[in-house]
Amino acid sequence: MLKKGKKEIFWRVSIYFIFSFLVFLFLLWSFLLFKKEKTISENKKELEKKINFLKEKNAELKEGLEKINDEKYLEEKTRERGYKKENEGIVLIK
Repeated sequence: MLKKGKKEIFWRVSIYFIFSFLVFLFLLWSFLLFKKEKTISENKKELEKKINFLKEKNAELKEGLEKINDEKYLEEKTRERGYKKENEGIVLIK
């Protein structure tokens, strides 16, 4: 009868240990997933900031490209550099 009690205690302790170990593994796994999700979220925010910056830069470049295709703008810039049209004189004021 004493041996039967020891076996019963052994199995109860074993089941308790296994259950506790499984709970620990589940909590550890949850913590690791939460940490990975946080890292992914931070990376996503950083990439969204970069996307917004690049969209703004793209809009600026498109605007610049439109200006370059405008004849008045090109003429203004070339005159700033000292160029002139054919049969036109340049007057320098000091």
